[in-house]
Amino acid sequence: MKKVFFALFAVVIAVGGSAFTNAKELVDRPVYGGSSLTQYDQITIPYTNVDCENTSDKTCAFQVTEAGESIVTELSYTDAQMARFLLDGKVEVAPGSSKGLYNP
Repeated sequence: MKKVFFALFAVVIAVGGSAFTNAKELVDRPVYGGSSLTQYDQITIPYTNVDCENTSDKTCAFQVTEAGESIVTELSYTDAQMARFLLDGKVEVAPGSSKGLYNP
């Protein structure tokens, strides 16, 4: 019985611990915020998710991935362009981003 308990305990610890190691953190790459209903602009001040106002169904902010560093370099992109970058793995939803417009 003790062996079963310890095996179950080990599984719980392993699964619980991995939940914390998979959390995404903001890295030193450009972040784009949804400044309007149709456009994302590069954020030039430090990004914080508290500036995401729940005023829209669109994703508030995207962060450029390592794969997109040499491709996603303009100051602004349309929603369609950003959606394509997301599908291609060039951007990802910024950590902590919610639905809404970015309004610092």
